[in-house]
Amino acid sequence: MRALSAHERPALRKDQSAWSRQRSQHCKAQHADAEGSPDWPQRLHDCLTQLTEQRRQALMHWLHEGRAPGS
Repeated sequence: MRALSAHERPALRKDQSAWSRQRSQHCKAQHADAEGSPDWPQRLHDCLTQLTEQRRQALMHWLHEGRAPGS
């Protein structure tokens, strides 16, 4: 966040909050059929981890290349 200008920080916080909600909804929906199974927590965790890594890469690209996350 320190690398961002003062006007970019609130926009990134808002975008990050929306992304986090979407990530959770996506992973829960993707693995809803396995919710009762013993490996459901691991499946959910793996999905969340995968999407978080993709988000991290997108944010790093944006930071270095100047393109907004998600575009």
